[in-house]
Amino acid sequence: MNLKEAALRAAVIKRLKELLDEADKEGRTETLSLFLEARQALGVKSVDITLPTGEKIATATLPAPRPKVDVDEGAFLEWVRREHPEELVVEVRESFRRALLKDLVAVDDQVVNKKTGEVVPWASVRPAAEPSSFTVRFTPAGREAIEEAWRSGQLGLLEYVAPRQLEAGGDAA
Repeated sequence: MNLKEAALRAAVIKRLKELLDEADKEGRTETLSLFLEARQALGVKSVDITLPTGEKIATATLPAPRPKVDVDEGAFLEWVRREHPEELVVEVRESFRRALLKDLVAVDDQVVNKKTGEVVPWASVRPAAEPSSFTVRFTPAGREAIEEAWRSGQLGLLEYVAPRQLEAGGDAA
């Protein structure tokens, strides 16, 4: 391969990578939107990913939203002063904070210490955000199956990365 051929190869690969990155972003955005709709309508949490032959190659999973615990620092400090004054120096020891916060859970609209059952007045529940991503976990042979399907012509990878204008019959320029 001479310099001009190598430079052309580098340019083509760079553009293919850009197209793949764009297709990945579009595909993940579209898939996430459909995933959220399916979860809302049908309770779908995961979906098997199969080749056109029906061979399972991966699983896409939408994480379950979990509410988070927000702590009112002033109220927390006051509670520690009252309930565990031995834990105060000038501020709450980080190890105590971590250990205590690990035991807090959101129950409806209240934060409860799961060890003691007491409602914690110095923390509040932050509603769970909608998932902003999903995972794809290949089966042990999934990656190789995609490559073989591509090599054998069962899967046209360019169908998945071609600019939308080309798919619609327009030109990409």
